Amino acid sequence: MSSSKLVIAIDPGAKAGAALFVNKQLVDYQTAEGNRFESLNAVISNMLLPYSSISVNERMAVIEDGFFGKFLKGSGTLYMRRGLCQAVAENNDIFFHEFVQPATWQNKLFGPHKGQNTKDLSRAFVKKTYKKDLLNTDICDSICIGHWFLNHGV
Repeated sequence: MSSSKLVIAIDPGAKAGAALFVNKQLVDYQTAEGNRFESLNAVISNMLLPYSSISVNERMAVIEDGFFGKFLKGSGTLYMRRGLCQAVAENNDIFFHEFVQPATWQNKLFGPHKGQNTKDLSRAFVKKTYKKDLLNTDICDSICIGHWFLNHGV
């Protein structure tokens, strides 16, 4: 659904996962320390470097958001990491953001999954859809977030 040429999808976990899509194709994925601006910025900057010619108006960041209306254990940390992800995106000339709740992209990609481990579902989705057998679930989640945005998002 996105008309952006470049979409960076970020799962703001402790080992933040980032997936880069250019022209709707997955071109890179990495992990970085999600608690530190410097490390996250270095990874994202390196991922974006080969695509510096893509206009600022054609760049988008999709970042997993916290659980609205609930303050669960660890949600304050997640909100802080989400803010770091947004700051890193803006530091890399990405000023258009979409924030997505986990249930939104998970329900669309996995269907009903109550009681199932969503990390396992994410890993299986990436293996089936992108033919990548990745163990890092933060990267798998970021790939799924990007896929959701490009195929179902606003």
